[in-house]
Amino acid sequence: MKFNIFGKKGSGIELSGINIYWQGGMHSLKGISSKSNEFEISIPFKNKKEETLSFLKRKKKDAERIERIEAGPPFKIVSIDPQLPVQISEGESTEIRVRLRGPDFGYSGPLTVKMYGPAEQRIHIEIPDVFLKRGQRRVKVNEHGEVYNLVKNQVFEVSAQMYRLLTVNDKVERVGVNKPFEFEGTEPKLPFTLTEVSSFVVTFMIKAPDFDYSGPLEIEV
Repeated sequence: MKFNIFGKKGSGIELSGINIYWQGGMHSLKGISSKSNEFEISIPFKNKKEETLSFLKRKKKDAERIERIEAGPPFKIVSIDPQLPVQISEGESTEIRVRLRGPDFGYSGPLTVKMYGPAEQRIHIEIPDVFLKRGQRRVKVNEHGEVYNLVKNQVFEVSAQMYRLLTVNDKVERVGVNKPFEFEGTEPKLPFTLTEVSSFVVTFMIKAPDFDYSGPLEIEV
């Protein structure tokens, strides 16, 4: 970057590129030129749908929420339109217009803009044992403990070989889990029937609590 400190005031801004930081990633926009030290940039933002196989039912993705935008020196933000916070639902897009003021002398180089969402409150989950239960029968299905660092109430997945508990043609119509967990769904979807002993794996979607937890996970089928 270059500062023309000997030039006239308002001698112009030459942005070689605009680097946008969001959720640990960096996205680049084309640079712009401005004869004035005050100018506007437009940030296109789209909350993309997650790619998935068409026959797999997927829960709707959470809305993205932008709460704060900062510009790197020597720039300062004058205004943001629409006003923050901005919430963008899945599949929707918006254009965020940011008006900035640069230094009173000439500038040539990149512009860095950082966008921030809500502060994530994370929890620590330790599950030493995962059990499948059906009636009076209860079997352990994991070989080692599971450790997760999750956002509060985040949904995580646990997969299990069902032959350890069920026999061929056994049908599962409902699933329950022990507190503080909540059952969210299965893949394949309920109801399902054990048709193969050797390779019938079911993935359980489990909702974590909003606090740290250490203890077993029991899945009743």
